[in-house]
Amino acid sequence: VTEVVGGEKRLSAASPDESALVAAAASFGFEFVDRHQNAVRIIDRCTAEAQELSFEVLDVLEFSSARRRMSTVVRDVRSGSLTLICKGADSVMLTLLTDTEASMRDATERHMVEHSNDGLRTLVVASKQLDPKAYAAWSAKYRRALLSADELERKARDEPNEIDALCDELEVGLSLLGSTAIEDKLQDGVPACIADLGRAGIAMWVLTGDKQETAINIAFACQLLDMSTKTQVINAQKYPTLRHIASALAEGASASSADLHGDMGDTQALQKRALVVDGEALEMMLKDDPDAATAACQL
Repeated sequence: VTEVVGGEKRLSAASPDESALVAAAASFGFEFVDRHQNAVRIIDRCTAEAQELSFEVLDVLEFSSARRRMSTVVRDVRSGSLTLICKGADSVMLTLLTDTEASMRDATERHMVEHSNDGLRTLVVASKQLDPKAYAAWSAKYRRALLSADELERKARDEPNEIDALCDELEVGLSLLGSTAIEDKLQDGVPACIADLGRAGIAMWVLTGDKQETAINIAFACQLLDMSTKTQVINAQKYPTLRHIASALAEGASASSADLHGDMGDTQALQKRALVVDGEALEMMLKDDPDAATAACQL
């Protein structure tokens, strides 16, 4: 939304990420003007003469940790066309795309890897045009589900529910628009605080929705990891089954225990250790084998 402070217009967003994305869009020629209730106005400066575009926001399909994406359905006030715009994690979004954009998809994936290696958090953005009749039928079912107390309770408990199922039904066959990359700046004093906690012998877990490469770079930036840290990486690509994961964790826990007992007399020789686990591997560990999760904690 827009606010006027001291006679100057300023943007107020729910998160720094949203502010960054709106600012980036303005630099590319699409300037956010304002939003009133369900109406959004944008100025398109990419044409010979700047023109104002108006959109009606019909639905917002909210983000959740299970969905790992969010969507908006908008109607172009001038043409009446309906568009679904979706953004989310690449691990989910790339599976929802059509099969006709292989070259653009490959290029986008390369860009995201480069951005992740630079410590930037990435998102995939896609869209699709909606048929008015099909959307009207879907919207009626979606609004019934939103009014159901049972479905809302199931959604709140992260259980299978009709609301998420209808979101999944609409968010398919998307056309790739591209990806975004945002720097994750830490507040002043955070790296030093984390470093002090580590020196005090306090073990820390950090849960993030970032890609593996981004998470590791951020861990270095906040001094959770340093060049002397012995890091074990567990991901579903390298360890595709729970048996592989459990074996790797057991080996790591044994090596850590041996180092600890072998260097009890020399605290300076103790090596700092860290464990990096991607989302798919972590889900297998917590869902299917509590012993594997215990081994990870011991490591």
